[in-house]
Amino acid sequence: MEQWDSESSLAHTAPCARAHLPFGVSCYEPQWSAGGQLTDFVIQDLNLAYAQIFFHPPDRLLGHRLSESWPDTQTEFTRILLEIEKQMQASSANVSLKLKIYEQIYQLDLYQTETNCWLVFWDPLNSGPDIASESVNPAADQTSARAVTLKEGSDSDDEDGLALLYQLGGGGCPNRYLPVILNVLDHKSNGTREHGFRMSHYIKQLARHMQLSDRLTRDLILAAMLHDIGKIGVRREILDKPCQLSPLERQEIEHHTVYGYRLLRNIPGLTQVAYYVLSHHERFDGSGYPQGLKGQEIPLPSRIIAVLDAYDVMTNGRPYQAAIPQELAVAELRCCSGGQFDGEIVEAFVALLEQEKRAAGL
Repeated sequence: MEQWDSESSLAHTAPCARAHLPFGVSCYEPQWSAGGQLTDFVIQDLNLAYAQIFFHPPDRLLGHRLSESWPDTQTEFTRILLEIEKQMQASSANVSLKLKIYEQIYQLDLYQTETNCWLVFWDPLNSGPDIASESVNPAADQTSARAVTLKEGSDSDDEDGLALLYQLGGGGCPNRYLPVILNVLDHKSNGTREHGFRMSHYIKQLARHMQLSDRLTRDLILAAMLHDIGKIGVRREILDKPCQLSPLERQEIEHHTVYGYRLLRNIPGLTQVAYYVLSHHERFDGSGYPQGLKGQEIPLPSRIIAVLDAYDVMTNGRPYQAAIPQELAVAELRCCSGGQFDGEIVEAFVALLEQEKRAAGL
């Protein structure tokens, strides 16, 4: 078996491969026989972690058939193709199965794109989202809420956010995966993308109100749009469950912060954003997850996102929660100040909402 060290091989990797997602993600083009049977996949795109799964450098995989690298092709791969084809015929948009490669169990999720290729996510199952193994080393977040005055920008929040996503990437290769993943996630959990856009709208106004810097505002907008991207790894029935989750289901959905961090941490331009996404469910009193950070230990952007996330969920509802009026949502934010939320950010946001109401003559 050819061994491959991703660190020493990084300099020789194609720019497009370097720019893409840092764990088990690839894009497949299905191959069909004359009789209409699924016979193989051609690997159109991949990231470094995907290549590590098969112990090959990326240039050995790009443009090649999946079967050329698959262990024990004659038996296991054929069985998997049959299972994938069966699920394709049943749902036509999503395939999910578990498989074993070189003694490692993986969860494999395939999502059909608009070009009829399949975006594929691989995640090791028996290692789990152990945050201690992630070597999280956030840069010291000393950003003041009274930093550099923000320049006036466009009022088109959706377009601004998407433009930022499309600009990301390395080696001149635009990172086309992020918008696709947002589309897939919105299909899997309806309303997720609009939730991020609504938060971006408030972030731009709150940033002006708090006089945040241009760079921090940019990262906040990106973090708002991407904060739930890790839910791509959570089962649909859990995301849409209309009643209370079991302890195991709650544990699974809480892993979305780590999944999001893994997806984003090595994308050029998103190193800090990844950590903000990881920390957006930390609580000011230290009782949050995944690291139990407390107070100022929580990055300022994560504390801001926590407030806006809760407000948007309360005022727009979820499958498990009906929407409530703005006044009740504000009362709940204030009730949770100092516990779940940073009280200073809550009051800054409430002041912004009251300013909006006065401007609207309400």
